[in-house]
Amino acid sequence: MMVYNQIPFNTATCKDKLYDMIAKDLPHMFWKYHPSKQITKDLPDDLKSLIISMLSLDPTRRPTIEEIS
Repeated sequence: MMVYNQIPFNTATCKDKLYDMIAKDLPHMFWKYHPSKQITKDLPDDLKSLIISMLSLDPTRRPTIEEIS
């Protein structure tokens, strides 16, 4: 939301295709099919990786505040 003023997905259910791509650990598909393709196309790869890691369903795979800053 802070980067491109849009939520990453609408609902946290597998019926939401974007959420499902995150849940299935398919970040390349998430970025390819995200509605903000023009904006996300211009995001650096390291920022895309950070966003995906922060959205991880497994809390042990999410970065800590110290790792983000």
